[in-house]
Amino acid sequence: MTESIRHMPITLVALDLETAPDPQAVDMLAGGERAATRNVAIHHISAAAWLVMSEGPRGDWSVVELDSLGTPTDEFDILLSLNRVLQIAIDGSGEVVTYNGSRHDFPVIRRRAARHWMFELDGLFPAEPIRHRDVMKSSGLGIGDWPKLREACAGLGFTCEAEQDPIGAGKTLIPRRRKAEVDTVATMILRLHELAAERRDAATLAHSWSALANYIRRHSAARPHLVQFTTSPDLEAAANRFGHRPRK
Repeated sequence: MTESIRHMPITLVALDLETAPDPQAVDMLAGGERAATRNVAIHHISAAAWLVMSEGPRGDWSVVELDSLGTPTDEFDILLSLNRVLQIAIDGSGEVVTYNGSRHDFPVIRRRAARHWMFELDGLFPAEPIRHRDVMKSSGLGIGDWPKLREACAGLGFTCEAEQDPIGAGKTLIPRRRKAEVDTVATMILRLHELAAERRDAATLAHSWSALANYIRRHSAARPHLVQFTTSPDLEAAANRFGHRPRK
């Protein structure tokens, strides 16, 4: 008989949004108010990225989906994709993972979905609160001392340089999509560190990060901006230790 792992398997859905001033909203402002385009209240979603990872009953991990959308894709279609991805977390009793999502990503999603009258979509307006982990809140001391995402990553020994300008097929992605994908993957790795700490189980991080790194390597031609997440010395040492095999 196969012995199941001592932890309940989990599905994680990491996401990140990029926003930009909504021209229509800006046009509604008078004179000097138009200079206030930094206010996210008049921004629309210019790009979104998501990463879905699933843990199997024996501790094996897989990347279910890694993708993004951005202009010229219509914001309505971006929100439809976000609705579908959020529904994965709802239907699978999973967890949505963000960096500053409590103050940025989720309010933006709700506001822009309301702008398009998408009130009946269960992922965007769920009947019950979605299980959500904002990893920024565990990366700093509190309000006024929240670290930037790249600082939180550096503190755990890996980089997330979103300003890279890669050469190759990945160049076809607009900068906002590249940044959203980088931030999404970095956010997921932060959560995987947390999950290992909660379980007091280094194998959780070794298996999950290794599965993510292998997926990125297989798709490196299309997404060279993500290769940075495959070369951590700590990850290599852990992979050698655990052999990246499902636990029995």
